[in-house]
Amino acid sequence: MTIQGGKIYDILRTYNKQVKYSKASSSEKSAPEKNIDKVSISSDARKLSFISSLMAEIGKSDKETLQKIDSFTQDVDFGSASEEDLAELKQNILKTL
Repeated sequence: MTIQGGKIYDILRTYNKQVKYSKASSSEKSAPEKNIDKVSISSDARKLSFISSLMAEIGKSDKETLQKIDSFTQDVDFGSASEEDLAELKQNILKTL
C-alpha cells in the first residue's frame, strides 16, 4: 500500500493543528489563575455609591434628605465596611427617614 505525498501532508497538517489546539486550550485553563484583574474602589467612591443607591430607594433627592443621610454616614469607614454592615446601615437609615 502506497501513501501519496499529498495525503502525508494532510495528515501532518491535521496533527500540527491538534498539537497547537492542545497547547492553546491548556494555557487558557491556567490563564485565569495567573492574570486576575483586580479593581480597588476608594472609600469615597463606596460612600457615593451607597448614598446614591439610598437616595434612589428613598425616591427623594432634596438637599435636606441628603444632609440627613450625610449626618448618618459621617463616622462610617466605607473603606473597611463589609457589605453586611452597609446593608444594616441602609436599613437603619431607611427606618429613621
